[in-house]
Amino acid sequence: MEAETKQTRHSSSSESEKDGAAQPSASLEGILREIKEFRRDNRQQLADIKQKLSKTNKRLEEAEGRIEETEQRITTVETVLKRVIQQQAALEAGLLDQEGRSRRENIRVYGIPKNAEGSCMVSFLETLLKNQLDYPEATELHIERAHRALAPKPTQGDLKPRSIVAKFQHEGRRALAGLAKEGNLFQQQQILRRP
Repeated sequence: MEAETKQTRHSSSSESEKDGAAQPSASLEGILREIKEFRRDNRQQLADIKQKLSKTNKRLEEAEGRIEETEQRITTVETVLKRVIQQQAALEAGLLDQEGRSRRENIRVYGIPKNAEGSCMVSFLETLLKNQLDYPEATELHIERAHRALAPKPTQGDLKPRSIVAKFQHEGRRALAGLAKEGNLFQQQQILRRP
């Protein structure tokens, strides 16, 4: 009986050893399976991250291209703007020079009563200047145009009529220059003045 018990114990211990060996191998297989799943999940996540990173890099390259193109455009616009500003300054200087030259040919006549000029301001002014300033009758004054000053029309209570502005051609202005050296000419309550 003792031999049987020993054998039973021996067989039961060998069975428990087999079960014990089976248990660690089952748990190792489970761990191995988990590690494989973990690696598969990591690979999938890594692939997703790579794809997102690739898309982000592509968008960044497109943005850099657009920024570079915009910087080139801005540089071109700045260059053109500098040229335009220089041209505008030159044109403005030329315009001021032309205005100054044009105004040198003008003369203002003050104190002429309202509606004394009749229908033609130029012929009235020629007659007035020749008669009132003892200007030779045969000499041509070369008045280009004449008009009342650009100011509101005087009201009934306002005694001062608007002045007359006359534009002379260069020759006519030179002819009157001798008479107007002081800047003013007084003749029968009428004043001639260079503007």
